[in-house]
Amino acid sequence: MRQLFRGSSRLRRDFLFALALGLFFLALCLGIGMQQGRLAATCGLVVTSVIFEAQPAAVTSLPLGFGPWTGSAISVLANLIGLPMILVLFPELLRRWRWVRRQLHKAQRRVIRLSPYGVWALVLLAPFLGAYASVVVGYSFGWGRLRSLAATIMGMVASVAVLTFGGHWALILVAHYLADMGRKEF
Repeated sequence: MRQLFRGSSRLRRDFLFALALGLFFLALCLGIGMQQGRLAATCGLVVTSVIFEAQPAAVTSLPLGFGPWTGSAISVLANLIGLPMILVLFPELLRRWRWVRRQLHKAQRRVIRLSPYGVWALVLLAPFLGAYASVVVGYSFGWGRLRSLAATIMGMVASVAVLTFGGHWALILVAHYLADMGRKEF
């Protein structure tokens, strides 16, 4: 870790800011969970969102007893925990590791078709690539950190909302169907 920050006070400052921002998003998630009285379920949802992205966490939030708004909010906020670190450390990784630059150059040649659409392509790609990969793709195309982050968050929020509200609607539909099946006599 010490080698990463050697000679770069700006990188150290950006890293500490990213760490603080990630901890802030974690505190928001835990605050929502404590308000709902489901701290253990919130911790599970945060881990799911950080490891497997926001979409699986959003689907998981419904069986854990969260409403669609709460499940969406925790899933998106938890997925934002790691994004500041990626935004800060990825350029440094590119600068220091040549094989990462080569792999990125190969990937850029394959996805050059996205260039005419600009940063808005990330809105559509974020649900499929995930937030972490979308931010890296946006940065590698030179679309800027904040623009890539904004487009990724928009795509992530839209996909999580569709999953949680659609899943909630499907659960209600199935519950009504099963309730009607119980009332009918065979």
